Amino acid sequence: MTTQPLYVDNSTLSALAACDMRALLRFVHGWTSSEESMALQTGIAIHTALEVYFKTSQPLTALKAFREAYQAWADEHVPANPTDEQRWVVKYSFDNVRDILKTWLRRHPLDQEPYKVFPDLVEVGFAFPLAEDIIFYGRYDAIVEERTSGQLMVLDHKTTGQFTSDWAQAFRTSTQITGYTWAAMQLLGKRVAGAIINGIQISKLPDLLQNKDGSFRKCREHGLGVDECRLTHVKESLAITQRTPEQIAQWQAGTIKLARRLQKLIAKHPTLDTLGDVQTQGMYANACRWCDFRAFCEVGRPVDRLPQMLTYRPWKPYEPKGN
Repeated sequence: MTTQPLYVDNSTLSALAACDMRALLRFVHGWTSSEESMALQTGIAIHTALEVYFKTSQPLTALKAFREAYQAWADEHVPANPTDEQRWVVKYSFDNVRDILKTWLRRHPLDQEPYKVFPDLVEVGFAFPLAEDIIFYGRYDAIVEERTSGQLMVLDHKTTGQFTSDWAQAFRTSTQITGYTWAAMQLLGKRVAGAIINGIQISKLPDLLQNKDGSFRKCREHGLGVDECRLTHVKESLAITQRTPEQIAQWQAGTIKLARRLQKLIAKHPTLDTLGDVQTQGMYANACRWCDFRAFCEVGRPVDRLPQMLTYRPWKPYEPKGN
């Protein structure tokens, strides 16, 4: 009997390194929180628009692609008149995200970026074997050439709720960046130095509220009318990180070990019936604090309540077998 190869990506492996429970529930059995679902849908729509922009250099075409990918979904899932408990979702409204994307596009003519874009290396799917029965797969946002050094780099778009003080620093040891660098070298057959990370913050922009006399209310941060400074609240960041051959070799060995552990975990827990026996190592590293499944675990992981507490959305960012 031939064993089917295990396809793994960075998100699956990162979850497994933190907590067996999270890895199984999200990346094997397909359950997620509604908040992750919203953030994911927003990120997918922005990536769709940026793919069009990087292939065509046409902002209006990119905005049209964004509208087609996002407006209907946002109109259905983001409440127009949110309650106080729903205020966190307002940033995902179509108008808010569109204005963020539109501002980013205006600020970034491709011929003025610090890297050269190759349209045929935008949104390229890959699936390369790490071992005979383990395939590392994913999809690049782009592979570009840094203009000053001439080095090839992976370009990765990242949407985030907020830029923290260590946002850029975190990519220096990011396994995703290391894995994508390794895979880019398999794809091109030549040295790839590392990655450029294009960060876009998805946060609520100020409302255009007016005073009784018709003037716009002033922004607390800038002291101007919100009509003058609203789009200056669009925040972005660019990070550059490199990888050595030694770092890539260490990543490859560690990834194979994690994938082997995932194979054993899937064999032991092929269904949700034994979910209560799965390890939750995240609590030892305080990872539960930020986990989407925290509430589910806190009430004892009741499988019969999954449809009420979580959203079923299988993890399929890319279908490697169909590429």
